[in-house]
Amino acid sequence: EKVFFKQHLCKDSAGVSSEPNQPCHSSIASALDDRPLLQRYVVGPELQDLRRLFGNRLIVVHQESLRQDPQYVYDSIATIVGAGPFPPRMEFIRYNAHMGPRTGLCDNASQVNALKEFFLPDYEAIESLVSDARTPHWMVERLRRTRCDRPEEIHRRAPRCPGNV
Repeated sequence: EKVFFKQHLCKDSAGVSSEPNQPCHSSIASALDDRPLLQRYVVGPELQDLRRLFGNRLIVVHQESLRQDPQYVYDSIATIVGAGPFPPRMEFIRYNAHMGPRTGLCDNASQVNALKEFFLPDYEAIESLVSDARTPHWMVERLRRTRCDRPEEIHRRAPRCPGNV
């Protein structure tokens, strides 16, 4: 949804996209019918390639773990790379998090389900990577949740960074 919102939603009545030389769509529904557009965002095969390339050196972090326990995630990564943990009261702020309604996708369960079905191989590839990384079971259970499954993301606005309006 974020990619559509930022790059493929028509910004004006002339049908201009914010991404040069790319068609834009007036609604999320029309974008879901654009299979070549959706295919551009398939990541499953690339994730498997990364696993083959990096083996046990690949660090897999699912976004849900950053939401649930950012201190643990960042401390783990810092320790792996030899830097040691962050200070105990370090505040990890979410950036690039546009909360609130965007495209109306979450209001249409059939569209959400169609999108989940299209990206099913990606979900499976992510689950495979994460399970190989000995991920806590609470997180694996949440892997197929989307932004639409988190009402707190839809019904509130993100805090802004100081200086941004």
